[in-house]
Amino acid sequence: MSLLELKEIMTAQERYRAEKPGALPDDLYLRRWTSPALNTAPDIWIAGNLPLPDIQKLSENYATDSSGVSLQSRQDNYIYVRARNNASEPRRRRVAQLYAAELDLIMWPHSWKEIYTDTGSNISPFATVAPQAVAVATETFVFPYVMPATSGYTLIAQINDLSNQLNPKPQQSTPLDMAAFNADPLWASTNTCLIPAQGYVVKMDTRLTTASTPKAGGTYLITLDVKGCVGTEVELKGSTADSKGKPIQFRNQVTADGRFFGSSYYLEPGFNAYISLYIYTDDMKKVEQAELTFTSSYQASGNDIQRAVEMGLIAGDISLDAFHSGYIEEAKPFIALRSLKLCAGGK
Repeated sequence: MSLLELKEIMTAQERYRAEKPGALPDDLYLRRWTSPALNTAPDIWIAGNLPLPDIQKLSENYATDSSGVSLQSRQDNYIYVRARNNASEPRRRRVAQLYAAELDLIMWPHSWKEIYTDTGSNISPFATVAPQAVAVATETFVFPYVMPATSGYTLIAQINDLSNQLNPKPQQSTPLDMAAFNADPLWASTNTCLIPAQGYVVKMDTRLTTASTPKAGGTYLITLDVKGCVGTEVELKGSTADSKGKPIQFRNQVTADGRFFGSSYYLEPGFNAYISLYIYTDDMKKVEQAELTFTSSYQASGNDIQRAVEMGLIAGDISLDAFHSGYIEEAKPFIALRSLKLCAGGK
């Protein structure tokens, strides 16, 4: 960090601490409304169990109080943090962090659980924020399906800098001064109920990536081959939408063994997302032998081996006969790039 950036952080801290409690800092800030019956932060945006296709639209609907969406148990829930720059100069190197605490435990920081982004980070950076502009932290927070089921949670958002000097997390050994915390616009919290799920959910995870070479972009077929779980529902869900904003998701009932589900998506070079596979069932015995095979395939013009080699997906000296028999079905204009079998029973 440069001396200029350090001075910028210290100046913001000094101005903020010199102002009366509740005044806006010379920096990014969060909004909240707190009363005995209400604890709401419109800048903590719960999107539900699907990521938003265009998060920057949250900058445009800044006047909207809330998404009106609650957390759902046994589901990944996607959450965004936005902020406004109250400074007269651009602000850089700012990040958002998100925590969850069971209701009535917010005053004890040791009970806060960090919520990670869809890339596995505990911070979501802001791009440079212009004066008085509204911005959304660039990475999506994922409230995980494995969080303990309870009546509800308090989500806690924090504005900080990359060096953890602007607004460090409170000490975990002492309770919060709630009056000061509620008046601090570098923090915000919102209460949300947790909608219980019915039945059981089995979840498995994998990754969907494309090569970073320029020719790797294009239309991809994402498929799920389902065996051993008749009478259930299966779902595939990506942590982000595809490169054109189409949510990577499909959900289907399994009415016969060996069913095949899928959809096509446009992925730019260097695309990277987590893929979650779910089986929903009312009886765990139905999934004891379940196998889900996740496959990503690139749409090519016939047997476009040369392009696959240029994309770095296969070795240039691979046997043509072996490539045809092992990777390409002649009747389909797709080249299978990755196939991964996941077994619910752990076998």
